[in-house]
Amino acid sequence: MSFSKKYLYKQTARNILKKIWTLPLDIKIALSLFLIGMVVGVVFVSTWGGTPQFYQQYFAPAVMSACGRGYINPYGVQTPQQLSDFLTLKLDTFSCDYLPVNLLTSPLDKFQEVEQYLMGTVAFFWRLFGISWKALTPLYGIFYGATIAISYGIFRLGMKRVLAVIGSLLLTVSALHLINLPHLRDYSKAPFILAVVLIMGYMVKQPLKQSMLLGLAAACGTVLGFGFGFRMDLLICIPAFIGTVLIFLPRRTNAKNRLQIVAVFVACFFIAGLPIISTLSGGGNTFHVILLGFMSPFDKTLGVEKSPLYEWGYLYDDGFMKVMLDSYSYRIHHNHVPLQLDTREYEQAGLQYFLDILNNFPADMLTRVYAASLKILRMSFNLPFDPNKINHNYDTNIIKLLLLNSYHWYYNILTNFQPVIYLIVVTALLMFSARSLRIAIFSLLFIIYFAGYPALQFDLRHYFHLEFISLWALGFVLQQAFQLINRNSLTRHQFWTIIYQPRRWWNSSVQRSIAFALAACFFLTSPLYALRWYQYHHLGNLFKSYSTAEMEQLTLAHTSLDENKVLIQGLNFAQIDPLAQKRIKTEYLVAEFAQTQCKNLKIEATFRYESNIKFINFSREIYINLGTPDNVENTTRVFFPIYYANWSKFQGIEMARENANCITALYRVKNLSQFPLLLNLTLPQNWETLTRYQVIKHLEKSA
Repeated sequence: MSFSKKYLYKQTARNILKKIWTLPLDIKIALSLFLIGMVVGVVFVSTWGGTPQFYQQYFAPAVMSACGRGYINPYGVQTPQQLSDFLTLKLDTFSCDYLPVNLLTSPLDKFQEVEQYLMGTVAFFWRLFGISWKALTPLYGIFYGATIAISYGIFRLGMKRVLAVIGSLLLTVSALHLINLPHLRDYSKAPFILAVVLIMGYMVKQPLKQSMLLGLAAACGTVLGFGFGFRMDLLICIPAFIGTVLIFLPRRTNAKNRLQIVAVFVACFFIAGLPIISTLSGGGNTFHVILLGFMSPFDKTLGVEKSPLYEWGYLYDDGFMKVMLDSYSYRIHHNHVPLQLDTREYEQAGLQYFLDILNNFPADMLTRVYAASLKILRMSFNLPFDPNKINHNYDTNIIKLLLLNSYHWYYNILTNFQPVIYLIVVTALLMFSARSLRIAIFSLLFIIYFAGYPALQFDLRHYFHLEFISLWALGFVLQQAFQLINRNSLTRHQFWTIIYQPRRWWNSSVQRSIAFALAACFFLTSPLYALRWYQYHHLGNLFKSYSTAEMEQLTLAHTSLDENKVLIQGLNFAQIDPLAQKRIKTEYLVAEFAQTQCKNLKIEATFRYESNIKFINFSREIYINLGTPDNVENTTRVFFPIYYANWSKFQGIEMARENANCITALYRVKNLSQFPLLLNLTLPQNWETLTRYQVIKHLEKSA
């Protein structure tokens, strides 16, 4: 390198450093945290012992783009074996030389259409560093660094620099963030959503000029539009931002200005996200994903206790959900064309099924929102997994000290706050209300909205980025406590004098806080109890219609499976086919269990399927409580939908030989069109006295 070039580079570096040095202190701290987060992210991903999962098998267009072929999808049979091996992680690197000159293409699938910006970013890094999965390591670091830097800005909204830096550093070694970082698609939403939160908080905190508000709206719309091409989860931020502008901006912003801000936001979102938005007219799988989140496996992680009478579904499986929606579309809406994923018809069927659940179980929807909010508020203080299970391939003791010991130390400290975390959040809200009811109401609704929406599918990858909420509340309360101590150094005599003289502390701020607390309790609890009252009575009538539906009794046949198991079938069942050929055949079975014929009060039954696909099986184990010994006349009816497909067939009810006589009758419901929701129902004789809604575990009790 010549002397002149070296001198030019040095001068450029000096000029950059000078400009950075003149930046505001908060910007310099944020840049420093970005670099720290980037280093930690790169080190973690480089030493992590697991396999990243972000649907790499669909990244062929990113490879083609990196090779200069454009954003295209190679035709399946013409895809080079080396490319297939690369996309299925059998190879870490790929060379463009393997691509034939004349390569046939096939249309992009829905995933490749809506994730264009993610694919384009990956392709950009592959052009820089070569086509390799390891070449994406700097991208992980950038996402992680950006998340930490933006978090600092969020913390600064409620606390001074020292506590804001501490909060950001705690997130830097957060096991919740680190364990999700290698999964690029899921983690990529974090900096975008946090950037929107930062902009919203800054707009609400203080009065701003209209020009500043318009600029922030443009920035927020652009961020959301661009982030939308990484993860569709960002759509949840659109109503939040619009609601914030229309309701929670300071009073000085009039209605006309608020509408201008919304218009700029919407315009920038559409401009930035136009390539993605234009692909949505063909349909999608949004409600498919939401309905999967209503399946019973999520009840435990969400912290809700379901009613002993019903469940919406029992299997977290894409094939199972598709079969359910195909059956629903045919039975209720008379759609004679089989549904296909990623189509408008499929999305419409999913929406209609979701609305049916919402209309019949509104209290459960709100209960799940509250349960998700409570879970997320305490997740920093009560990990949903064991951090010792995070695998690493460490090369040095320094890395181990930096990562492993750091987040263990972090959670060992935070677990001390676990018993009082809800009290801390409530205290923060009351402190807000003492100064501004507007900010207090905004904060309360922010928590319910952002911490509640993951109830749609309560999986860690959908809500890890919300860890900052409880940390922010803790930092804010500590900041206010420090300031109070510094301002008011009271003697013991002065303290008790104030306590015994209400006029000294019974001011407008205290009155405002009490009014806010009472109003918040009323508006949070009254809708829940009103909806539960409605749902309790509505489901009473609904379940009566199920139990009185016209049924056909089937002839029972017992087939021995082994010395301990028996398969119970209906002999005349196989001849019944109410649906057209080439469609999912659906039946609604009703099994009647009688205590008088049963040796045991608690029995197990398996609704057994045979499947040609190894990893998909609709079989379901259920446990039936037949009552108490003094209630010998008790009978229990179990309603269970079954689905036949060309790869899946219902076999019968499998039971222990000693319990085989517990089933005294087996029926099929004749007219399925009268029941949009084929619920899994368990109706004992006393079902009308049992709880007909979900409750929050550890706070409520189900009967």
